[in-house]
Amino acid sequence: MDFKKIEAFLCVASQKQYTAAAEKLYTSQSALSKQMKQLESEIGTPLFKKTSTGVELTQAGWEFYYYARHALPELQNTLAHIEACKGRAKAFIRFGSLPFVEDYGISDTLCSFWAKNPGVQIEFSERSQEDLIYALQRNKLDLAIVRLDMLDHSQFSTRKILTDELVVVFNKHNPLAHRKSIDLESLRNEQFILPTERSDLSQVFINACKEHGFYPDVPLTHSRHWMLLKAVQRNMGTTVMPRGMATPIHASDIACVPFDEPIETTVGFAWLPGVSLSRTAMEFVDFVCTSYNE
Repeated sequence: MDFKKIEAFLCVASQKQYTAAAEKLYTSQSALSKQMKQLESEIGTPLFKKTSTGVELTQAGWEFYYYARHALPELQNTLAHIEACKGRAKAFIRFGSLPFVEDYGISDTLCSFWAKNPGVQIEFSERSQEDLIYALQRNKLDLAIVRLDMLDHSQFSTRKILTDELVVVFNKHNPLAHRKSIDLESLRNEQFILPTERSDLSQVFINACKEHGFYPDVPLTHSRHWMLLKAVQRNMGTTVMPRGMATPIHASDIACVPFDEPIETTVGFAWLPGVSLSRTAMEFVDFVCTSYNE
């Protein structure tokens, strides 16, 4: 059986839509549908049934799902360790992070580890929180730096690196830019430029606004925080982001104002509790957490 089909099956099962699953797997909907039909033919029974919104697992599909969700990570973990033993490196770490290591200065710590451990091969990628969690669950990554406050801690082991607070970033000409702190009600009539809707930080802010009886006006979104800051500099609107990502810009034409009631976010490592990290991976976690806070 082709294990790529099993990985695709798990993705369809979790997304409950061929369109969403195909996008996550970087393939076409028709190719994914063909894979699932081949898998069902190999097993000898339908695994999915159509619904009004997409698909859901049949009883046989649920039986196969329970097997696949455990078998596939074990296979991938074994293959990764075999690959690491081929002599290309003394140790191998598959590591992912949210795209902010440069802003928080974590990149310097990572480079220090690599410099002191030249025999360690590190496969590094930057992805969204959702994609990192998905990669961890499918054993595509050993470790990931994510926002721990936006994580289901029952499914992961974690280690904190830092805690940051959300701030409102105004153009200096905005009257609210001169306040020492801001309440959500005062932002009711502001026009916002926020990270994309997939961003957990955006959802945290939007949900906070909803609790105060309004939905923020967000005519523009972007996946990169530095583009949001440039838009604020050009007086196109206001944004919300962690202070650590906003203050390194050192721009005189923007102001970072904290909330009256602080909204904090915690950054740290996450990994699957059922998968034993290698000694090198644990040394990597210890080094980053200790060195960053020295």
